[in-house]
Amino acid sequence: MPTIAAIQGACVGGGIDMVAACDMRYCSDDAFFKIAEVDIGIAADVG
Repeated sequence: MPTIAAIQGACVGGGIDMVAACDMRYCSDDAFFKIAEVDIGIAADVG
């Protein structure tokens, strides 16, 4: 069964891990994504 993510507003940290595991992702116009680990120079674990 496919999984669907709906994103509105901020999708940060663990939220990105969750939506990366979904089959389909739908975003509103104001959605944005941020992986903070990249800003401080460490490897992110996306998915």
